[in-house]
Amino acid sequence: MRPHSLSLLVVIACAVPPPTPAAAQVRPGIEVLLSDSLDVVAGRRVALLTNQTGVDRLGRRDIDLLRGTPGVRLMVILSPEHGLRGTEDRPGLPDAVDSASGLPIYSLYGGTPLSGIAALDTADVVLIDLQDVGARYYSYPLTAVLLMQEAARRGKPVVVLDRPNPIGGVASQGNVPPAPRPLERVIDFLSVPMRHGMTIGELVRFANDVNGIHARLTVVPALGWRRAMFYDDTGLPWVRPSPNLPDLESV
Repeated sequence: MRPHSLSLLVVIACAVPPPTPAAAQVRPGIEVLLSDSLDVVAGRRVALLTNQTGVDRLGRRDIDLLRGTPGVRLMVILSPEHGLRGTEDRPGLPDAVDSASGLPIYSLYGGTPLSGIAALDTADVVLIDLQDVGARYYSYPLTAVLLMQEAARRGKPVVVLDRPNPIGGVASQGNVPPAPRPLERVIDFLSVPMRHGMTIGELVRFANDVNGIHARLTVVPALGWRRAMFYDDTGLPWVRPSPNLPDLESV
């Protein structure tokens, strides 16, 4: 090979960017529960707070996965703001029935008061699986904490199926409300920065301690998630958590 040809190859090789590492395969809490921690729900009747984000890596709903698991009896579905399918943009959603499973759905965002949901008494354990966005003003963590509080009042254990913080778990930014705060307003019910850097499981655990709820709480981790990861590093498909958040950039 001629010297100038060899030099050209070296230049080209140096100009080619290194291959981008493949996204990690994070396993959401629902998968970890069913594969490694099934004893948490085995033989128990279950109430599930979830929405369209409560899916495994293949997009299968928690509802269907739990119903298909021997020894697990899913009794009732609870939904947060925007409803079970995440398409509603109004408060006070009426209670409904899931067409696929025939299970009752109770809206916890302006719908039936938690204290009035008698169906909770038919459950032995409360599961929570919601995708948070990493910002204090998002309503899902407050809904989860209020449900935990009601479950504790009724003597029922709570299990949070954790998911990654889509904007990472390292940075925190913004003002911090004084503590303690009443569990009323979404914007400041927890004394954490606006960008808090926690997963929904960590937020619920924090509230359980700081607000003195004393629930019997278990957090099933999202296996493989690291704090430096953004959502597009996880290998998980993006499911819009609410109507106005179609992608990670919008978060």
